[in-house]
Amino acid sequence: MNTNYRISGFSFWAIIGCTLLLDGLQFFLTLTIIGSVAAFFLGLIGGIALWLTFTLHGVKYSGTRGLKKIASTFGTLVLEVIPFINALPLITIGAYILIQQTRAEDREKQQQEMAVAQQQREQQLAQARAQQAANDAAEEELLSAEAA
Repeated sequence: MNTNYRISGFSFWAIIGCTLLLDGLQFFLTLTIIGSVAAFFLGLIGGIALWLTFTLHGVKYSGTRGLKKIASTFGTLVLEVIPFINALPLITIGAYILIQQTRAEDREKQQQEMAVAQQQREQQLAQARAQQAANDAAEEELLSAEAA
């Protein structure tokens, strides 16, 4: 099954690459006291940019899995505020989790759409068979009327 993801392969790797770069910069900035302050603001700006990127890709923080997305995003942001913990690649991990949650939503939506399409095809087939049966009955009735 070929799923159309809101965050495609290219976008996935671009987001992961940028978050790895951001986390790498944060790691090196965290090694100094002044850098820790800069790392905090860098993480904040990166988080906003990541939120904007996800929003532009149609990711919503509401719906069936909205609470999980909010929890993972909030958890990442809380951990990013803690000095020296923010040296870990938390933004990358948070982005990866959010992308996987979004892709699971996309797969679920496509499966639902396929189920609805299958149901509609079955209904159309049943209607076509009923119409064919009615046509056959009418034709048989005409033939028997002509024969009589």
